[in-house]
Amino acid sequence: MSSVTLASHESAVRRSKLLTIRQAGHDLSCSTRTVARLMTLGELARVKLGRSVRITSASVDALIERGGVR
Repeated sequence: MSSVTLASHESAVRRSKLLTIRQAGHDLSCSTRTVARLMTLGELARVKLGRSVRITSASVDALIERGGVR
């Protein structure tokens, strides 16, 4: 990832609401297991807060706008 892309990604993460895996699954109408798989594939941006994992609402929105997995 280039420094410009990285900087814009970090900025988007800071402005984005953070969702639990369950909340992201609800927004995407899928299971928490599918959300975990999407995180592993790099389709959803995650943020680790200690032992907790959160997903950026911007990455959920981007997945919906793309129409699914790349």
